[in-house]
Amino acid sequence: MSFLTEEQLLEYKTNGYLVVRGLLSAQEVHDTKQEIHQIIDDWYERFESTGKEGAGWQEVVNRDPAVINGDIAPDDRYLTVRKLYRMAGSNEFFLKQAKHEKSTAIVKQILGPDIRLLQSMALLKPPGTAEKRWHQDNAYFRLTPLDVVV
Repeated sequence: MSFLTEEQLLEYKTNGYLVVRGLLSAQEVHDTKQEIHQIIDDWYERFESTGKEGAGWQEVVNRDPAVINGDIAPDDRYLTVRKLYRMAGSNEFFLKQAKHEKSTAIVKQILGPDIRLLQSMALLKPPGTAEKRWHQDNAYFRLTPLDVVV
């Protein structure tokens, strides 16, 4: 099944990214936000009971350095987290999202049928924290050929 038009495919090939409006329903967006909040709540429950970031949990929840250093202290705990890592590997909801029918159909349309998930991450950058400058992820992952990542 094709979700992208020829114009969208050309836009992806030209710009290296593509915005797909309406990819997720309003309910899917709501459920995703709720699951992110649950992961953060679970992390804080462990953190508050042990006083430690916790081995393994830092692999999933990454608080912003400005929060850790005490430079900012948001009232909302959800604004303290900069990233969530490896969600599909540790959370059933995000594993299901990684297999989202429309998303995987679009990736297959761009790359072909042989796809694999390398990483799942949510970037949540809190307000008032340092900018994340433009960069190429391949500087970290060193994948070849370069057309293997979407």
